[in-house]
Amino acid sequence: MAFVSIYVPRGLDDAALEKSMKQITQAAEDTLENTLTRMVRVTIFESDPARCYEGGETAKGVYPVVFFRIGPGRSDEAKDSFMHKIAVILSENLNIPIANIREFIHDNSEGHHFVIGGKVKDFSKKVVK
Repeated sequence: MAFVSIYVPRGLDDAALEKSMKQITQAAEDTLENTLTRMVRVTIFESDPARCYEGGETAKGVYPVVFFRIGPGRSDEAKDSFMHKIAVILSENLNIPIANIREFIHDNSEGHHFVIGGKVKDFSKKVVK
């Protein structure tokens, strides 16, 4: 099963959130190997922007954070493509810059991936000082 948990600020358009959930479910079936719509769970959690802090101060902007949990059997390319589709869907439906969307993939068998703006980040490179 694929579990997609999306954390968004409270007060977004309910119709846009529902449309996003449906599109994400369909994108999972279209993109991920061995996945049908009935195997996908999309959950929206709303947070109060006044209770979100950054550096000890109330955050100026609260943007979507997506946690994607999935078992083995899907290729990295499919998972990366799916995360890009989620970022595009949220950006278009919620009018949020794609660069502000953060995504985290947790794959039980292969580790973790971090995605910013729909693009996978490679942390294996060494920082040169």
